[in-house]
Amino acid sequence: MAYVYAIVRDPNNPKSLTKIQEWIKTPSDASDYELCKFFDYATSLSNAFSSCIPAINVETLRKNSYIRQQRMEPLGMERTIMDLRSKHDVVAISHRFGGFTHFDWNFGENISFHIYTNFGYGSMSDFNSTFKYKDVILAPYSYYVKYKNSDYASVTRCTYCYELEYSEWDKVMSDSLTFYNAVVNQDEHYVFFWLKSQLEEMVSTLENFLTCSNYYIYDEWMNRPIGRISSQTYINGNDFWIIKSQKIANSLEFVDNIKILPIQISSEQYITRLINLCIQFVPKLEDRIAEQQKIVDDIQERYNKSCSDYDYQLYKRIYDKYYYKRFWYSKSKFHICWFLLHMLKHKKSNYNVQEIRNHFLPLSKKIDEVKQISLVLSDAYSFRNTLSASLRTLNKRIKDFEQTKDK
Repeated sequence: MAYVYAIVRDPNNPKSLTKIQEWIKTPSDASDYELCKFFDYATSLSNAFSSCIPAINVETLRKNSYIRQQRMEPLGMERTIMDLRSKHDVVAISHRFGGFTHFDWNFGENISFHIYTNFGYGSMSDFNSTFKYKDVILAPYSYYVKYKNSDYASVTRCTYCYELEYSEWDKVMSDSLTFYNAVVNQDEHYVFFWLKSQLEEMVSTLENFLTCSNYYIYDEWMNRPIGRISSQTYINGNDFWIIKSQKIANSLEFVDNIKILPIQISSEQYITRLINLCIQFVPKLEDRIAEQQKIVDDIQERYNKSCSDYDYQLYKRIYDKYYYKRFWYSKSKFHICWFLLHMLKHKKSNYNVQEIRNHFLPLSKKIDEVKQISLVLSDAYSFRNTLSASLRTLNKRIKDFEQTKDK
């Protein structure tokens, strides 16, 4: 079995907190009644369908020694927690409760932690903590540029994410206590240095986006930015333009959050740098959109030209009219072409079989050509539209910021 981890307050000095751990002992005097009850205890923090241990009858318990032993663990943990609470002024304590669970740990007047867990729910399982200093959430701003799919909501939702292992409670307690002691001992530069380094990394990376053409960024697994990283990805070309246009365009979402940080952070300098880089990026993004529009126009012209082929136009009309009626979606294009050429023979009776065959192969190639150009055109439109959406967002956020500043 494992430990119960806790942070306790010194009765002689309310500001003094200590991390302790208590070994979970196997309860040798457990009654059948105690072991048969329902336990809100996740047998696995990460696996699905393991969020609790249901109640059973005495007969089932007595027939299976494994079930008895399995129920000793949560009962032992219950007793250990009760014992710790009876002996100490417990401020924070570990748990294995299944499902969505929220705890607020108030270490002091200005320091609190929100602990959120969702144990035993497979891919939905989670384990994170949010640090608050004077009601300000300490957000890991650097994750905005470190992780591909991170956004304002994912960055500010918590300070740290932890692995789905019970032993991680030891780290949670240590992280929380280290932060608390830094503030209590007037070592506040620890807090401010951390925040400044997070902001500096976010803003300086976005500034580098203005001139660089490639970047290494992490992929997330299940959108969890800490501890569950799949790999680092090299991105360039259009992919990088999409990333940087969206990251820069939405970076001003952080302004209100940064404004309320403690004065020691010098929030205004980071806000000024953010708005300046956004303003500088606008003409660059406009130029890239104009370039992409030319590409779109060229591909569109090629597409229109390919579609103007007489046989292909007939094929397209037949396709649109009969594709679903004749269940052609379950057949190859051969059936459609053959049907079309027979109609062509019927319409122009002077066509002989050889002439029909001569039409068949070029039409088949033309269909493939149009399909390929269509895919390229779709990608080109999608890229242009994505950049245009980022530009609209960027202009709106700059305008909103300027209006707010003038008030």
